[in-house]
Amino acid sequence: MPARRKPPAILASDAERDHALVVLREAAAEGRLTLEEFASRSGLALEARTRNDLVGVTADLPAPAAQVTTPPHELYAVFTSVRRAGRWRVGQVIAAYAIMGSVHLDLRQAVIESPVLVIHAYALLGNVRILVPEGVSVEMEGFGGEARLSETAMIRPGAPVVRIAAYSFFGTVQVRDRPGVFTQLWKRISG
Repeated sequence: MPARRKPPAILASDAERDHALVVLREAAAEGRLTLEEFASRSGLALEARTRNDLVGVTADLPAPAAQVTTPPHELYAVFTSVRRAGRWRVGQVIAAYAIMGSVHLDLRQAVIESPVLVIHAYALLGNVRILVPEGVSVEMEGFGGEARLSETAMIRPGAPVVRIAAYSFFGTVQVRDRPGVFTQLWKRISG
């Protein structure tokens, strides 16, 4: 009887290496790994050629908690204005509808709980204004939207990504990373 050949090892993908790094980051944040262990295992994960190599790096760690998807936070401004500002929790998705009205979203002090925040902004004869914190990455698509972001602001490492899908019909969708000149002047005058 001929000897059985071992099946070849399956090569690890970039996505599998990234997943191992997520598991390691969470374990370090929870205190399961020291900084040295995290650095050592991260290096092994990045150098892993096969899936078996990756299993050895994370075998004694729990899998990351499943992400709980929250329903979108919806804001409607129909013949009125709606404003969200100050300290508030933001999930993964915001939907803002301005129909002959205005929606103002100020995210500068908001607690953004997801690494990627998706905002669907709809303006029908209305305005949606979004003020993002300096240093976040903003990606915008759709039509009728305009983004004015500071070119001197550096994107902070680990900062969330804000993806905006803007749809405007005889209205405006504006994204800025700092208040307008008149707002800044008014705050200085009024103290």
